[in-house]
Amino acid sequence: MSLSAGLTRVWAVAQPCHRLFKVTRTLSDLEQAGEITRKHLAEGQQY
Repeated sequence: MSLSAGLTRVWAVAQPCHRLFKVTRTLSDLEQAGEITRKHLAEGQQY
């Protein structure tokens, strides 16, 4: 496998996780919470 193909595969896996983190962080920020909680993660998964 070439480096380019390997990086493409890694990004394909990382992208959904990164999106979930961004949504979860936004929910936490909207509530002005100091930290991300399980509630934020559960709500973020709905998006």
